[in-house]
Amino acid sequence: TMNGIESLDRTGSVLYRDLKGATSFENSFWDEDAAAHSFEQSAVFVNLMEISSKDLEDHYRNNPTQFSDGDYELMFKFNGPRRRGDFRRFNLLKSKMKTEKRMG
Repeated sequence: TMNGIESLDRTGSVLYRDLKGATSFENSFWDEDAAAHSFEQSAVFVNLMEISSKDLEDHYRNNPTQFSDGDYELMFKFNGPRRRGDFRRFNLLKSKMKTEKRMG
């Protein structure tokens, strides 16, 4: 549901703040760039759970290596506020992209 997605988004923000606070003691190391990248990827993942199947397909076409195939499969299986899950759509899209790549 949309409430669940919004909750995940808030949870990511709270987790970031808590982790940064927990690692801010003397002689600790917080890699700001790595943390920002990780949480940005998490936000993208949550956002992809919200969008339509067509938009998810477009994202995958343009960013097939941003997440693992297992992650993308999970996204395509997910029943969200704007789509019904259909993992077969992911498999068809992958096959179509492989064929297009071979054809040149």
